[in-house]
Amino acid sequence: TKKGKRKQKVNEHVKERMVKAGGHNVYLTEKIMKKRKTRKKAERA
Repeated sequence: TKKGKRKQKVNEHVKERMVKAGGHNVYLTEKIMKKRKTRKKAERA
C-alpha cells in the first residue's frame, strides 16, 4: 500500500539521521523498529 511505502521511506531517513548522530544510536533504533513491527502483528492476530 501507499501508506506502507511512505512509512518505509520515513524509517530510512530516520536511520540515516541516527547514523549521523552516532553509531550506537543505529542499533537502538533497529531494536525499536523491530519491537514496533512485532507489536503491530500481535494486535492484528
